[in-house]
Amino acid sequence: MIKTVGLSENLADCLVDLIIEKAVNNPLETAKIQIILPTRRSCKTVKDSFLQKSQNTSLLLPRLLPIYELDDLAEDIPDALPTLERTLLLSKLCQAKPNVTTPEQAFKIAISLGELLDAFYQFETDIDKLKDLVQNPIFAEHWNETLIFLDIITQVWPKILKEKKLIDEADRRIRLINAYTKKIQGSKETVIAAGLDGGLPSVRRLLDVINKQKNGLILLDGVDTSLSPNELALLPEYHYQTGIKKILNTLKVHPTSVHVIGRKTERDSLIREVLLPEAQTEEWRAGKIKSSALQNIERIDCETPSEEALTIALILRGALEKPEQTAALVTPDRILARRVIAEMKRWGIILDDSAGTPLSQTPIGVFLRLLTDVALNKENISSLLAVLKHPFSADKDNPVIFRQVIKSLEKNARQNKNKFTPNLKTDFTQFTELFQNNILTPFKTILTHHINLAEELAVSSDRTAQERLWQDDAGKEAFEFLTLLLEKADLIGEIEPIFYPMILEILMNTVTVRPTYGMHPRLDILGPIEARFNHYDICVIGGLNEGTFPGIPDIGPWLNRPMRQTLNLPQPENKTATVSMDFAHCFCSPKVILTRSKKAEGAETIPSRFLARLEATLTGSNLTLPIKNADWAKQLDKSNKTTSSKRPQPCPPAEARPTSLSVTKIELWMRNPYAIYARYILRLFKLDSLGKNQKQQIYGSAVHKVLEKFIKENPNNCDKNRLIALADEILTEFGMTPTDKIFYLPRFEQTAEFIIKQQQETLGMIKDSLPEQKGEKTFDVAGRPFTLKGTADRIDIFKDGTARILDYKTGTIPSIKEVVAGYAPQLPLESYLFSNNGFPEQAKPVAQLAYWKLASKETDCNVINITQNKTAQELSDDNFENLKTLIHIYNQEKTPYVAAALTGRDKTYNDYDHLARTSEWANEGDEE
Repeated sequence: MIKTVGLSENLADCLVDLIIEKAVNNPLETAKIQIILPTRRSCKTVKDSFLQKSQNTSLLLPRLLPIYELDDLAEDIPDALPTLERTLLLSKLCQAKPNVTTPEQAFKIAISLGELLDAFYQFETDIDKLKDLVQNPIFAEHWNETLIFLDIITQVWPKILKEKKLIDEADRRIRLINAYTKKIQGSKETVIAAGLDGGLPSVRRLLDVINKQKNGLILLDGVDTSLSPNELALLPEYHYQTGIKKILNTLKVHPTSVHVIGRKTERDSLIREVLLPEAQTEEWRAGKIKSSALQNIERIDCETPSEEALTIALILRGALEKPEQTAALVTPDRILARRVIAEMKRWGIILDDSAGTPLSQTPIGVFLRLLTDVALNKENISSLLAVLKHPFSADKDNPVIFRQVIKSLEKNARQNKNKFTPNLKTDFTQFTELFQNNILTPFKTILTHHINLAEELAVSSDRTAQERLWQDDAGKEAFEFLTLLLEKADLIGEIEPIFYPMILEILMNTVTVRPTYGMHPRLDILGPIEARFNHYDICVIGGLNEGTFPGIPDIGPWLNRPMRQTLNLPQPENKTATVSMDFAHCFCSPKVILTRSKKAEGAETIPSRFLARLEATLTGSNLTLPIKNADWAKQLDKSNKTTSSKRPQPCPPAEARPTSLSVTKIELWMRNPYAIYARYILRLFKLDSLGKNQKQQIYGSAVHKVLEKFIKENPNNCDKNRLIALADEILTEFGMTPTDKIFYLPRFEQTAEFIIKQQQETLGMIKDSLPEQKGEKTFDVAGRPFTLKGTADRIDIFKDGTARILDYKTGTIPSIKEVVAGYAPQLPLESYLFSNNGFPEQAKPVAQLAYWKLASKETDCNVINITQNKTAQELSDDNFENLKTLIHIYNQEKTPYVAAALTGRDKTYNDYDHLARTSEWANEGDEE
């Protein structure tokens, strides 16, 4: 017997109603009923529905069997080879091929080969037909190279399975379905098949047997009973009735003879029109759609995926305001699903994605991947910080206290420009040292050290690694995965450790973690196919962009379309038929909200073909579905009171204003007064970076220290080897590792050539050189004292009684024009301090002010003499007068510390751009 449930009906509820109606006079009979369902989740849905509807009756639960887990038959079917082991074996065979160059490539190919094997099993195609394929003249000769590569699965793989006396998992599932079909054939058992797709021949044969049984029942989902036999035969492969067409053809039943359970609504008629085959789209002009069919259908176009996720989260949250109301997001976009899950946490609502999450994206997967990042980038402090801040890290301490300590050490390192050196009880070296020389190492050795490190770092003061890592759904999956991988790791053999992280991630991506139980009683996030057994009060169909819903048909790397047709394998477009049925089912929910994002990753998106067809269908009936904007999402974080952004102009009291600054901060004061306010009045200091930028800063400081020590030893020293030896020594003192010095020491050797040349040019002329001289001078401005401080990198006292003040620059050097104009007053103000007894050395006439550009190449090094057009005394006097004027202006309480917009070179000086909210007012024409 064949029945169908309308798309607007709940398949699970209709199935349960049939069972209860049949067993009302004999409650024990329900225990003898076997119900074949598509997935475990559909079994759970039917079970929940049965328990709810049988509360007032005494009925036993039927036996619920997922179609691909019929594993309790007394058939002599060999055990299955674990998919992971198959991937390892196939990757080993792939690496033996001359055109496979890396283990990473081999594993990706192995997974693809496994998928091709599964297709041959599922569609019961003789794999030996591949050998004769290129003999067909319609195929180009170069396909022969592909088929030679496929010898792995046509010739070698069957021998491996025979030796192991095992079969592939997909092969075993098909054999179990066939065995179950054989078992029930001619029996008097009551077997019901509900919601099955007719894509596989084995499933269609099972349905045929069930249909012929006296007590058999096939309950299909969404059969279009208005189709004539001719219309059914002409349906294209991508049509949503394709799976049903294959079932009805196998059962030799016409759609018109299928009994319909429940009502057929206007929504059913609308979706039928929307999904018409292309040849029948002329019917859209007939105006068959009534406006009432659009009731409770909304469309929302969002600007970005983030906005779409927040909009959906608001819809789901709003559904909870009505008691007992249910809602679900249905989408194939797993990233969108994760975004919605994250947004729901702002209201303390925890959801799960029933379609599952790749193991690599779960907390335990991320933890394992972060550890490999540390090994690959041993000197990258950011990688180490990321793993130490992970919730699983405890280092035998209380996890909360441990993270607080790590954050405190990080803050100290950033504030004081120290090296981040946590005192860890966990030893990383055994794992990280494997990656340093990158010599061939057994994969099993690397994996063992990896697991040991993860467990050691995860141990807390009150819980073991087992209790912290391997307990939840993801932890259990990870434990099983790693246990099997460790057991079979010898199949991989030796690899270069640099490939280990990618191999592990590829393998983890093959494992999907699904929650054992739903997180919320009234809200769900589902994959499209999982939504077929449910009808929610509100169904949000998300990610409706072309390429996402539906996805782009993937032909695969091995066979072209004619080849697939010759081998009787389905074309990629068949997946579109399944997605179309999924969309049709969701579209017939009581209330439907269609969402999409106009942009993704910065590029414009194309609306899904389902939306385009819906618009075209409605146009034929002079109807439109209004497109709403995501106003809720935009308003959620918007303040009730909005004011136009203005440039910050704080006016602190006179007593709070700085009375002392260094010569290097005078330029900052002129260019961006707000930075002086933030640093010296609010006492807010920029935290130093701990990555590459910090090393560049460390290098600059180290160069200054090298020159200081070199000059102190002998002002006329011209020994290049001694200079380089000092650099090697001081780079180590500054925390540079041997790896760092491989990069920075050759760079300094180039700089050393320039320094020695400068030393030789003044040989015999210098009486004394004073490196890193600190000085200060206090003077009054309008009755208020101000102290100017400075540190001269080097002061040379010549034998003729004059002096030269030098400033070393490993970065950007100001131009002479900037110095003369007063915008770079550092050296002229140092000259003022020296000429006015601000330094310990007795004042002498300053003959020269110069920058030494210490670049990484000798040819880029240079001496910039800024006393070419003006004397040092003139520059000193001009800049000191400018300084006094600046001090006098800012001594007045009415003078604001204005935030300067970032233009040109000002970007170098603005560490407080985010605090000043520059982006909010810089482009508004605010010139205050």
